[in-house]
Amino acid sequence: MKIVVVSQRVVHYPDRNETRDALDQRLISFLAAAGFASVPVPNGLYKALSDGRDDHEPLDGWLAAIRPQAFVLSGGNEIGQCRERDLTERWLLDH
Repeated sequence: MKIVVVSQRVVHYPDRNETRDALDQRLISFLAAAGFASVPVPNGLYKALSDGRDDHEPLDGWLAAIRPQAFVLSGGNEIGQCRERDLTERWLLDH
């Protein structure tokens, strides 16, 4: 089975003071039926630092450990709506 990394949308729950990554279960079922083992990529691994730089080393280490054979950019947030997702997906494309 090939490993595919799947990006996740970001959902904010202000009344719980939580930010969560999320995927539609149908996407995972579709990929499993196609013979892929899906691994959701956490959006929090690529960080925008307060000094204007970005820290992608945690995401690089995660990708090296997972060793995906493919990437799927899932639906969800609009570009510019969620910086951590934008950074993660842009880095996956560059990878």
